[in-house]
Amino acid sequence: MRRKRALLFFCVSVLAVAAILYLRRADYWRPYNDTPQESVVSMHAHGFAVANFAGVWPNPVLARDVDVEHGKVTEYNHWPNAFFLTLAAAIKLFGNTEMVGRSLALLYTIPGLYLLAFAFRNKSRVSYLAVPVLLVSPIGRDCLSFVFIDAALLFWIGFLAAAVSLTSDRPATATRFFRLGSLVAPFFIHLIAPFAFFGALARFWWGHRDRKVLLRDLLCVVGAFCTVMFFLSWTSSGLAAGARELLAQYLHRANLSQRYSENIGLFSLLITLAKHFYVNLGYFALVLPLAFVNLARRRSLQAYLLPAVLVYTLLLRNYIGLHVFANLPLVSISTFTLVAGVEQVWPDERLWPRLALGAVLVASLFPTRLFSYYCVDQHVNAQVRALRLLEPEILKSPCNSFTIVGGDNYRIPQMFCGERVVRGIVNGEPKRHGVIDLGRRTVTAVP
Repeated sequence: MRRKRALLFFCVSVLAVAAILYLRRADYWRPYNDTPQESVVSMHAHGFAVANFAGVWPNPVLARDVDVEHGKVTEYNHWPNAFFLTLAAAIKLFGNTEMVGRSLALLYTIPGLYLLAFAFRNKSRVSYLAVPVLLVSPIGRDCLSFVFIDAALLFWIGFLAAAVSLTSDRPATATRFFRLGSLVAPFFIHLIAPFAFFGALARFWWGHRDRKVLLRDLLCVVGAFCTVMFFLSWTSSGLAAGARELLAQYLHRANLSQRYSENIGLFSLLITLAKHFYVNLGYFALVLPLAFVNLARRRSLQAYLLPAVLVYTLLLRNYIGLHVFANLPLVSISTFTLVAGVEQVWPDERLWPRLALGAVLVASLFPTRLFSYYCVDQHVNAQVRALRLLEPEILKSPCNSFTIVGGDNYRIPQMFCGERVVRGIVNGEPKRHGVIDLGRRTVTAVP
């Protein structure tokens, strides 16, 4: 009976997700023309991907950037390269378009949500029904198709959580999958480290209680993380210089030093998180602590995720506080924690109090359903439209480096000019500089 109910809820959930994606396809596959924080970063991801066409050696773990203005590929050691390699493969197969980028992001994030739903399964299996709810939430609608390695983060959080959830019932399977995820995930996004570390502790504390297994789990977690950090530090400037750059970037993201004009204090961070909870969870957010305590009291293996994502948030205060998409794991994990923990919070078996409370909580969601974090940015939109129209001419141009007049000369043109720049590098072409005038819609070679 339980398996039939789980299959029923899963099928209903998948059908609902498919219907939502079709009916709201203009949202999930929107062009890169909205808030710069979202659209410009997504185009930058295409630049990271296209840079791989120039070759990945001697360090395939290190992400690379396309310098359109100078016609070269440069190292960018803040991020590992695996996600961008998958985007590069998708671009090679299907073309360098927004549709391809958005689709790849959804192929990471939606399976990530279903893995979380599996991890938070309970007797009723209603966790699967939370996936379409998250899909239509403001942060889900705006951020699930965001094209950057944060999409891979949600997938690997779900993968590790699903592995941890098997610890009691299928310990050997759980151990194999947890260690596999711990070893592979950092090559996609090293920010997975807090989730892997807390997962190893949860497996020990609420699962096997074997110190040797814990030690081996932690060796996998720490070893993979240190390996990735070594490769990220391995730059043309030397290991020491690469490590200093990584440290400086982390200290800024943690708000321990001010590298850029970004400063999210603890109070500002709490206000931002409260806004995300209100917009996406409504009054359900008030029940979240109770739901978590209930899971922890029952030694539920999935209870570790909420402390893990809160620690992750505090460790990267300037990152989480500034970027909406970086809060998707927090909202997703909170939603599943609510679903898994709320069923057994009230011992009273009377139906009407539950129905009344449920109606109030559900009603609290409706006022925020139309809220949007992003909106069309006319300056970005004008650049994208001009570059999209000029793209065929750019790709056929004899020029292999470009100056952009009337627009961003760094991240946006990487998506539209990157392939031409990389082709010039691969073919060993002499440098030929061109000027792209967005206002006049012209591509002109510089004599």
